[in-house]
Amino acid sequence: MEGPRRAKVSEYDELMTLINRSFYPHSREGIQREYNHIYRPSHRAASNNLIIRHQGKIVSNVGLFPLSLRVEDALLKVGGIGGVCTDANYRGQGLMSRLLKKSIKIMETEGYDISWLGGDRKRYGNFGWETAGRQYHFTVSRRHLSDLPSAFSRVRFFEESKSDLRKIAAIYEKQPVRNERTPSDYLSLFTRGKRETLLAEEGESFAYLILSVQGPHRTVDEFGGPAELLEGLAHYLFRRRKHLKSLNFSCAPGSHYIPFLLKISDTYSIGPLGMIRLINLQSTLKKLIPFLRRRASRMGVKGELALKIKGQEEEVNLTFGNRQPHYKIELKRRALSRLLFGPLEASDSLESLEVSPLIEALFPVPLYISPLNRV
Repeated sequence: MEGPRRAKVSEYDELMTLINRSFYPHSREGIQREYNHIYRPSHRAASNNLIIRHQGKIVSNVGLFPLSLRVEDALLKVGGIGGVCTDANYRGQGLMSRLLKKSIKIMETEGYDISWLGGDRKRYGNFGWETAGRQYHFTVSRRHLSDLPSAFSRVRFFEESKSDLRKIAAIYEKQPVRNERTPSDYLSLFTRGKRETLLAEEGESFAYLILSVQGPHRTVDEFGGPAELLEGLAHYLFRRRKHLKSLNFSCAPGSHYIPFLLKISDTYSIGPLGMIRLINLQSTLKKLIPFLRRRASRMGVKGELALKIKGQEEEVNLTFGNRQPHYKIELKRRALSRLLFGPLEASDSLESLEVSPLIEALFPVPLYISPLNRV
């Protein structure tokens, strides 16, 4: 067998055939349409896929897609894992294990801080990923909105206008916890398949909402703008889509949209962001230290904290005002991911260790990956 290695652009069509056969068996271009932000016939896009070949064909693939996550002034380098598949005739031979181990080694070498994926906890837990992070989910139904008035007069659909993209970017980039995007990212994200984007305007105010186009229970991938315009967009959808029963929103912890979503939703819940693997503990915490120090200052806690992944020599020391009291935490990689990023409270992630006021004040750190950016 040849590999694991990065795919070449000359192998793009063959790679798409394997991925579509695994995830979109009734479509030859399903993955390219729905995930056009990561799958393109270019050298750079193709090389984000690690493959194994056998007897002249690609038989297994793992995608490793660079993402950047902002937590206020911290910018984390994240490896998004997606497109994990193996030809049915080659399963059970450890090919996925080889590719995941290769992806971890690449992330360690190339300076990634953490990795994210959406998948089975037991399967990916064997490689150090853990269900972690937090996001809030809100369900809005037709019945709940029926008595709320619409507050604007103009709704239109997004038509790949650069002017609209600049307005969307200006709104999105006000969020302190978000994906970092380039101008070209916005166009590829807002033209992803199986989605529609609605825009609302009233005077100088502007709002947007992008959602899935199928089914009675539709997912809102992203939204932004004044609450009254977003509420009006929800009204518009329920009026114009007679089969529509609910809209499902999600947002980051601490989002300024939470009061608006609580107002219009029937129900809400808190769940994990996905699965996270710590790649470089020292780099991750070094980038987050200004955020953590501001949080410690707001909560009025001081002390020194030493964090370590069990079985590794590296220990990271963080000081908040004073060196006393001193706390030391040594956990397995997965447990440390839960402590740093949730969704559990610190006391539930520390197993049998004592929880201090400093630790409770610092963690979990908010992370959020927009559904638009997920891989």
